[in-house]
Amino acid sequence: MKSGFNPCNLYGYKFGKIGHYLRITYNPAMTLLIWILAILFLGFWTLLAWLSHKLLLWAGRLPWDQTLQQIKDLPVPAFVAPWWQQTVDVLAPLLHMTESVLGGAMQFAGAALPFIIGIIWLFGGFAIVALAAVASGGIWWFKRNRQRRD
Repeated sequence: MKSGFNPCNLYGYKFGKIGHYLRITYNPAMTLLIWILAILFLGFWTLLAWLSHKLLLWAGRLPWDQTLQQIKDLPVPAFVAPWWQQTVDVLAPLLHMTESVLGGAMQFAGAALPFIIGIIWLFGGFAIVALAAVASGGIWWFKRNRQRRD
C-alpha cells in the first residue's frame, strides 16, 4: 500500500477521483459565505431602492429649464468647450422627454411611490433570501447524501 498525500482522502472520506473537486461543496464555510453574500446583496438592494426613491422624488420636482441652462453654463475643460454647447443642445429633447415621463410617473404614482418601491424591494429581498436558502439547502443535501454513502 502506498503512503503519501492523497487529496481525495483529506478528512478520511473516500470520494474517488471526483471527490477532490466536490470537496468545497461540503465545506461549512461555504454556507457561511453564501449567507454573508446574501446579506451584502440585500444591503445593496436596499441602497438601490432608497436611491431610486430619492432620485424619483428629486427628479419629479426638478425645474428642467433652469437645470438645462445650468448644464450649459457648467465650467468645462478647454478641450471639451467647443462641443459642450452643441452636445447639450442635442440632448435637450431627451431631457424634456425625461421630464414628461417622470412627470407622468409622478402623477400616476403620486403618494404611492414609496409603497410601490417598497413592494419591489420586498420581492427582490425575498428572492435574495430564497436563493441563499436554496443554495444552503443544496449544500445540506449534498452533505447528507455523502454521509449516507460513507
